[in-house]
Amino acid sequence: MYPALTDAQKQRRLPWLLGFQVLAACASNLSIFGSVIALFFNALGMDKTQIGFLFALLPFLGVLAPFISSYTARFGYKRATVLFLLIRIFPVILFLFLPIVQERFGKIGAFVLIACVMSSFGFFRVIAENGFIGWMQEIVPARIRGKYTSMEFLAMVLGVFLAFLLAGLFLENARIERYLWLIGVSLVIGFLSVATLLPVPGGKPLDRDRKRRASLRSVFSTYRDANFRRLVGGIGLAVFGITATMTFLPLFLIERAGFTPSGALLTQNAMLIGMVVFSYFWGWSSDRYGSRPVSVIGMVLMTAVIPAWLLLPEHHFLSGTVAAGLFFLMGMASVAYNVSANRQLYLIMPADKKEHYIPAYYMVFNVCLGLATLLGGLALDGFKSLAHRFDHLGLDPYVPLFVMSSLCCAASAWVFQRMHRRGDMETRKFAGMFVQGNPFSAMGLLVRHRWTGQEHQRISFVERLGDLKSPLTAGELIEALHDPSFHVRYEAVNSIARTPARTELVEALIDLLRDGETELRAAAAWALSRMRDPSALPALRGTLESKYPLLRSRAARALGILGDVESIDALRAGLRRETSPDLKVAYAAALGALHDRDAVEDILTLLAEAPRDVFRAECALALARILGGGHRFSLFWRRVRNDLAAGVSAAVLDLAKPIAKWVDKDPAVAEALEHASRALAHDDLDTGGRILAELVEKLPLFQLSQVAETILTRCARQLRNPHPARPEYILLILHALQEKTRT
Repeated sequence: MYPALTDAQKQRRLPWLLGFQVLAACASNLSIFGSVIALFFNALGMDKTQIGFLFALLPFLGVLAPFISSYTARFGYKRATVLFLLIRIFPVILFLFLPIVQERFGKIGAFVLIACVMSSFGFFRVIAENGFIGWMQEIVPARIRGKYTSMEFLAMVLGVFLAFLLAGLFLENARIERYLWLIGVSLVIGFLSVATLLPVPGGKPLDRDRKRRASLRSVFSTYRDANFRRLVGGIGLAVFGITATMTFLPLFLIERAGFTPSGALLTQNAMLIGMVVFSYFWGWSSDRYGSRPVSVIGMVLMTAVIPAWLLLPEHHFLSGTVAAGLFFLMGMASVAYNVSANRQLYLIMPADKKEHYIPAYYMVFNVCLGLATLLGGLALDGFKSLAHRFDHLGLDPYVPLFVMSSLCCAASAWVFQRMHRRGDMETRKFAGMFVQGNPFSAMGLLVRHRWTGQEHQRISFVERLGDLKSPLTAGELIEALHDPSFHVRYEAVNSIARTPARTELVEALIDLLRDGETELRAAAAWALSRMRDPSALPALRGTLESKYPLLRSRAARALGILGDVESIDALRAGLRRETSPDLKVAYAAALGALHDRDAVEDILTLLAEAPRDVFRAECALALARILGGGHRFSLFWRRVRNDLAAGVSAAVLDLAKPIAKWVDKDPAVAEALEHASRALAHDDLDTGGRILAELVEKLPLFQLSQVAETILTRCARQLRNPHPARPEYILLILHALQEKTRT
């Protein structure tokens, strides 16, 4: 009767649950919860204390949860949910008789009837919701808990939107008959909502022995769990703060800002829009980064938004726009808190002890919910009379309510922050991701990336993920490293290299460097060098022993860029051991980046033997780096590259005064500089080179460092040879003399 289901089978039944959430949210917001029923009670002539008391009846009955939890588990979570969801609809039918009761027994009779309906509904609701929470822990796979919770809230938002839409159409005026029509519609929707639960499996009865059944002691013992205690405390404070505001906010809009009842309800659709826009994002963030930072961010935002209502213009043409904006922010904040807190609850709650944890959570949740409405109503009526007494001070009874609610939300954020769960990102780090790169474009691209199938489109999307430089894209980039297409994997490495270094990205590249395809391992070595994370050094050192020359070359260059002085001996040995010019140049470049003075002779020998211009240029740059001022040599090289004769001739002339000062205006040196400049200006590199070589012999090289003396001596020796002069020797001599004269 209750077959075990796989996660895939469970996911196929989840749409039925989402359908239930839509219908149940619509029905309850038309008849028993929320703004519509608050306006209904107000239309019946009840004061805010009475409204708060009636709303408090429902949650206060949550204290019965510890007494019924064990019976619910043994009866079966599904049976209890379906049966008592159905039964709780019938008391609502009595609302239809309110006009008759009020006409015969007055407001007191109507109040008593409503209290009886709310109490009956609340009692059956306790049993149904205890069963529903236990059932949901079983039927929703843990790996998609955050995403499902976001979809669940989207469904609830849709239901609330439909309720507000119907209410806005019906309640053009505040006639009681209009509210009764809405309640009648809600009854039909309520019956349909229960029917959608029937195809959902699971929720079988739990056969517990007496020792394992829930009792008051076992329920209260759950608060010894520090994380659970903090979670329940944070949720309780959040519920108190948000509910105290939201219950009376429609009345605030009518009394303070001059909204009509339908206008107050329709403006709240902005809150639903905020929930819709951010629901999936917060669910995705909770699954990826953990629930704690999302909860904290949501409550911090709510702390700021609630007191902002006090700035709402009164009877102003901008009142509607400002109210819609504040509702949108409240929707964004509330869905962050709700999605993350619900996910955290199901993850913290042990499956074999859920009949102990569910009532412990449910009791605190509902007591805080009841206190929020009750104390909120009492506070408004109490401060209203106080405001009338001190009318000259301009006191507003809503000010203390909103301030109290804001403080509760701030306390909730502090409690959530103290939770400790492995895998949850630090809140500050999580918040910091939204100021790096372009988070909004990143989110849009991530959603589109999920539906991309063509290879060229996947390559394009991965490339754009790297261009955004947002840490939000880290998961998708890591996933792309395992794409079936090589081209997508290769592009993923390049994109990661352009993304700000993060631990998970560096670790993914290190894994690829150690165990991947040769081409991708080479690309990973380059990417790691670009990200400049020292944690990659051990893997790069190990790659120097690879049997593939390309990997040894890339690893050597990466170690040089990362400044790994511990690898100097291995690089120097490789430079002497390798026979391939490509590899030898790579080792020389790495040693140059590491400023290894002992490698100067070997690099000069390689410079003389290098078969290609680009190899000789890289060797010259390595020597310049060891000598000092490598960046100036690069600029010098680029400046003279297109017109070598004019560039080096001008450089020689620039050296005339500083060298004359160095050698005490030796006329032979000055004459050699002038002849060298003239020969080089006429594009006679051979003559100019030989003159520079003679000049070097006349300089007091013993005053220079050993590196500078060695480079100048070896370069001058090469320029005296009969073969055509190489420009890199001329450039190195000039660079060495420039560095000397600079100091």
